[in-house]
Amino acid sequence: MATLDDPKVQRLAPRLVTTLDKAIGFAQSVLDYGREMASPPVMAPTGVKALVEDAAFDARLVGHPHIGFINGVPDDLVLNADAGQLARVLLNLLKNAREALEAANAAIATPEVTVAVRNERRANHHLGQRQWSGPAAPGARQSLRRF
Repeated sequence: MATLDDPKVQRLAPRLVTTLDKAIGFAQSVLDYGREMASPPVMAPTGVKALVEDAAFDARLVGHPHIGFINGVPDDLVLNADAGQLARVLLNLLKNAREALEAANAAIATPEVTVAVRNERRANHHLGQRQWSGPAAPGARQSLRRF
């Protein structure tokens, strides 16, 4: 296409290349996701506070100019979990929180995301409690109740 002299082709070629790059990137991410899902969970003692901090950083909450972030997870909280899967869940929740707060714009005076855990151990099981307050996409609250 670069050798064609038609002005329409020259004008559309960069858009076509950009669109193809996006499509290739999307296809690669789908393949990567499929590979991740195919591997069985690897359960191991996992420090939750560090995972929350990393997920908040990846979700662009840490250092956000308008949204505060508080990691209220106890320093010593360790769960027997697949760290990769738990990290993906946390990242998704924190991204959704950031996006909802950004969409709410000035409707919330001091937007803030807090991750806190009330943890109780009974008979070799952890009982965790999660709480969500703030804006959410339609259906998100119902989905979170099942989490």
